[in-house]
Amino acid sequence: MVTVYCEEVETEEVLIPTKTELCGNYPNPFNPETIISFGLKEYSPITLQIYNIKGQLFTTLLNENMNAGYHEILWSGKDSNGEQVASGLYLYRMTT
Repeated sequence: MVTVYCEEVETEEVLIPTKTELCGNYPNPFNPETIISFGLKEYSPITLQIYNIKGQLFTTLLNENMNAGYHEILWSGKDSNGEQVASGLYLYRMTT
């Protein structure tokens, strides 16, 4: 397991990252859900998607504009049809 720490700056009691970054997920490995953390240095559109090891898209968790700051999103281990995915290795990708 790799732990990634996000660098942060405090501004008026709101933590704003110094750069946009995907911080990781916890727990890893997960069963049946995991929380994915990321930081945005500025307001921006964001897409967060889950893929299997073959590169097939399983679901899109986020596709919206978000404010600067640190964010977390829960993935319940389900695909875009609401079906529980099988055990295995999954990848997530964030684009801004």
